Amino acid sequence: MPRSDDPIEQARNQYIEKPSKAVSDNIIGLAKKYATKHIPILGTVFDYFQSKAQKEKQQEFNDLVLD
Repeated sequence: MPRSDDPIEQARNQYIEKPSKAVSDNIIGLAKKYATKHIPILGTVFDYFQSKAQKEKQQEFNDLVLD
């Protein structure tokens, strides 16, 4: 799509909402809740991977800030 030279159109394009992932996040959340309720070992597995991802993000942040 060609870019407009009109400043009002450019400002309007900044605030166009992009599709959110809220629906897919809700579906995943419900699936996790259902799975952990009926298969308890999966709750431990999900917690492990979530904490692992958090630790990786924290390490990346620390590396970025300290460097």
